[in-house]
Amino acid sequence: GIAAAGYASDDGFATQDQPDTPGSDLHGSNIFVSRASDETEQIAYVKFNISAFAGRTVESVKFSTRSDMNDGTSMTVGLHKTGAGFTRAELTWNNRPSVGAEVATVVLEKGSERRYYVSTGNALVAYVNEKLQAGAEEIAFALKYKDGDGDDFKWMGGKGDATWGPMLEMEFG
Repeated sequence: GIAAAGYASDDGFATQDQPDTPGSDLHGSNIFVSRASDETEQIAYVKFNISAFAGRTVESVKFSTRSDMNDGTSMTVGLHKTGAGFTRAELTWNNRPSVGAEVATVVLEKGSERRYYVSTGNALVAYVNEKLQAGAEEIAFALKYKDGDGDDFKWMGGKGDATWGPMLEMEFG
């Protein structure tokens, strides 16, 4: 099959206890996924330009990120469907797109190597195909705490971190 890969076209994060502050005011390039308590969650958002592939059908999809956790800790992160109507400079907790169904998960641990998310059944491919068939210009994902050491997350590479950023890889038939 024909393969295509790309880094995020934009990203951002929403911080619950600073609900009107965009992530761009808190960090220049990284994105954050954490939950220290019910009042201190951070949700990361990433989107990719898929306009060149409109109408195509993917056979496989890989989503990956690079990040780090404190030593001896781990956290499961859910990758969710979400809307693409955000920019890093404007995304806040109060205006964040709603978080939809989970399409994949990953376990983050100490060590900054690229980690690939495991699809929830066929959900990741199905979501990408849904967007491609609709002729969408962009596809967006929300990265949300699911389980584990939510207070031990250190950083995740964002769009501004070049090869440390989120990546979407697709293989077409």
